[in-house]
Order: sequence, then C-alpha cells, then structure tokens
Amino acid sequence: TYTILMHFVNAVAAKAPCLIVLDNCCWMDTSSLNFTIHFAANLPPRVMLMLITRPLQGKARVLNTKLMEIPGSIYWHIGALNFEESKQLVKQCWGVNQIPEELDPIINKSQGNPFITLQLAHWLKGQGIVVIKDKECTLPKPIDSLTSLPDSIQGIAVSRIDRLDPTQQRVLKNACIIGADFSVEDLINIFQVKITETELIELLNTLVTQDMLDSLGEQIYSFKSSIVLEVCYDLIQITQRQELHKSYAKWLEKSRRKEIENYYPQLSHHWAKAAESQGNSKISAKAIEYSILMAKRTQALSAKHEAQKFLEKAKQFAKTLSNGECNTTYLQEISKIED
Repeated sequence: TYTILMHFVNAVAAKAPCLIVLDNCCWMDTSSLNFTIHFAANLPPRVMLMLITRPLQGKARVLNTKLMEIPGSIYWHIGALNFEESKQLVKQCWGVNQIPEELDPIINKSQGNPFITLQLAHWLKGQGIVVIKDKECTLPKPIDSLTSLPDSIQGIAVSRIDRLDPTQQRVLKNACIIGADFSVEDLINIFQVKITETELIELLNTLVTQDMLDSLGEQIYSFKSSIVLEVCYDLIQITQRQELHKSYAKWLEKSRRKEIENYYPQLSHHWAKAAESQGNSKISAKAIEYSILMAKRTQALSAKHEAQKFLEKAKQFAKTLSNGECNTTYLQEISKIED
C-alpha cells in the first residue's frame, strides 16, 4: 500500500505542487498513525502534508511528537474565535450583512467554537427565531420570548433532527449505520422503505443544504460532523440498529465478495454491532470470524494493541455461543493468535 501511494503521489507531484490533507487524525488507530508518520518523513519534493486534528489523547500523542521531529514541520494551534469573528461566521452562514444586536448573548454562548457557532445559527433559523429574506435578518418575535436554549451541542443537534420530516430522519438514521462516509448505492440497499435512486439523491442533497451532510462527489456523502452522526445513532432503537447492521453486513458480503478482504474492518464492526445482546449464535459466529480475521491482519501490520482489541471482542462473543464445542474451537484459535 505504501509503495503504491508513493508512486501515485510522485506522479501527481511531477505535474504540479501537491497538497494532501488528512482530517480527523485524532481517530487514527496505531497502524494508521505509524503509516502517516512514515509517509510524512519521506514526502517527495513539491508535496505538502496537512494534518487536522483535535487535541490528541493517549497513544495518539505520538503523532504530534514524531511529526515535530521531522525537519520542516510546523505546528499551528488554532484557538477560539473572538466574538466579532463568531458573528462574522453567522453572517456568512445566513448570507446577511448585519445581525440584530439582540442575538449577541446567544452567539456568545458558543464561546468561539466554530462548529457550535454554526450549529446555533442553524438552530436559530430552523426554530424560526430569525427570518432571513433578501440578505436581511429579522426577529419576528422579541428575543425575550425565547424561553431556553438547548444546554449542549448534542441538544442542538437533536432539536435540529427532530424538525426534519420523517423521511429525512430515516435517511440520516440509515446512513449513520454505514458510517461517517457512505455511498448512495450502499444506502439504497439497506433503506427500510422502497425508494428510487433519484428520490434518495434529492433527499441527500436537501440534507446537504441543511448542513447535516456534505457531498463528496460521485454519489458519496458524509456527515457534517461526528456529533450529528452520534446523535442520529443514539436516536435509533437498539433492535432496529442491530437489524440495520445485519442488513448492511449481508449486503457487503454479497456485493463485495470478490474483494471481501478489503472489507474485513467493516464486516467485523457491523456483525459485532448486530450481535450485541442478541444471543443469536449465527450472528455471534459471524462477529467472531471477522474479529479473528481482523486480529490476524492488524497483527501482521505490527498493530498489536488493535489486534488485542479484536481478539477480546472475539472472546466476548465466543463465550455467548450455546454450542460448547464451537466455543472451545474459537477460543483455541484465539489463544494461538495471542501466543
């Protein structure tokens, strides 16, 4: 993989300077961290690598330490916006030139966090607290009539999702099962009601305009933020979640069978989620098998910490199997890998 990536980057950089941006680096596992550090240390000429992350915790801190040892590395800490910058961000979001001063205390509640500022802006507009027309922002009612604000960013997200129509909510709830990024093809194949591709794309594009999703092109979409994804996921009943995870895992096995090894991470995740608290031996066996396959793969990449996580997950499900002989077989295989 590394060799292929370097060949590709060299080919692109030979034609023009190249900027590679990696976002959400705080979610990288050990093997991804090591890969990124090695790649950054061997960048070809005319290539710049930009990593965007929240403050790193635990083992992920090694990324910052190792990267700063590479000659030419620059660390840029982006602090909070000041009040005027927050206000300007809201103006851009609404497409207006001025904002009523009565909104200042509400905007100030974001404490300069750009994401929270934008979520508040969308919430205010969605609740009808502000009306935007002809690039002007007006307050249809006195701001004193606003009884309360959601007390957290999750609360704002829940409020915004609740205001969507049922079909739009269903789109988000089905999509969050797949993950942060998803394709129209994958989503339509686990959708709970009959829908055409054209209808689904129209719904997705509406959610893009409402700042719930981003369009990545070629019928690929992503959640605007991990918070929106997590809130959507938490709004789904557990039994429904399990059924959706199972449906998507089956779809992956069927549609990606010629290249199924590339989908071991997803299959391990979705079968494990489908098996949680179910006590279904067939589903648990699927979760065990893919967890073992992922443990072997990550171990081969010297990512022992991640390999152990998959093995622990496999052990957990193996102990739930009603067939004692099958349970013993799986535990013996897990033991061999650990040795």
